Order: sequence, then C-alpha cells, then structure tokens
Amino acid sequence: MQMETLLRDILQAPTYSRPLRGSKPLFPEKPDRSAPVVPYIPKKNSLDIFKDAYSFAYSPVGMNLDGNAAKKFATNEIRKET
Repeated sequence: MQMETLLRDILQAPTYSRPLRGSKPLFPEKPDRSAPVVPYIPKKNSLDIFKDAYSFAYSPVGMNLDGNAAKKFATNEIRKET
C-alpha cells in the first residue's frame, strides 16, 4: 500500500480523479422587470383588530370607556373591517 501511494505521488496520479465541471452558466445581465413587484402587506386578523380597538377604547389616552363599552366598540370595529 505504501509503495502504491509513493508511486502515485511521484507520478502525480491521484487515486480518485475529480469529476468534470460543466460549462459556466449564463445569467442575464439585468433582472427581468417586466412584471411590477408588489410588496406583501399582511392583513390583520380579527383578534388583532379587536385587541387594538379595545385597547384604544379602554385606555384613558384613547376614548376612556368602561370595559363593556370598550368591548362593544371593538366588536363594531371588527364588523366594519370584515
């Protein structure tokens, strides 16, 4: 085994040869801008709308309503959105 390794080293004949690589891929110079890019804007689900509306209606900085009135306000806001 050592003799084979020595001969391979001297003759520069590796045990395994690397596979051939294909041709270089051709990429377009500029990206195709034929279709406009539309940004994704996630929609709020009804729980997020309720939470935001309830927090606004119940807070002293917002409408300063009591719990039941804030709940009714938030429920009406959900109905408006859907």
